[in-house]
Amino acid sequence: MIHLKRSGIARLFFRDDAVMGQPIYLVIVAFVTAIIIAILLVSVVSLTLESQTNVVEREIDKILSQSTTMFEYANEGACATVSVHFPSSMRFIVFGDLPEHTTEPPANLSENELVINSYYYIMADGSIHTGHAPVRFSGENTSQIAVFKTGMHTLHLVLIQFGEKTYVKIYE
Repeated sequence: MIHLKRSGIARLFFRDDAVMGQPIYLVIVAFVTAIIIAILLVSVVSLTLESQTNVVEREIDKILSQSTTMFEYANEGACATVSVHFPSSMRFIVFGDLPEHTTEPPANLSENELVINSYYYIMADGSIHTGHAPVRFSGENTSQIAVFKTGMHTLHLVLIQFGEKTYVKIYE
């Protein structure tokens, strides 16, 4: 039988006597297993957050689709109703403004003409998502933004002429 001499680190990990070698192998296996489980948990959490964001975006698409159709093809005074459900993983959504900070703006905040066709929403994890639409938005009061929190909403969309510009008024 031929025995090869092992040196240094090889002797530490590959001992001939099984009793001395087992603890090191078990530690290595436990460490690798812990790393794999950690990666899987991070992936599941990330997938869940992404899924919740997709739910919010689908609900926003309902609003944008109807608003854009009205804005492009309907006459002043046209009305539509859209039912949406924003999940509890969303803090709030704002139509007609861009975020200045992560706290909820007051609903009576005056709109800014430069960002009136923008919207944004903030998720419970603090992530901010912004968007742009070909539609000018206003709240129930024509010179204010529209703010909605989580939950079920039946939104009324009304095409209005305010000054020389056309807006989609969005309110509950």
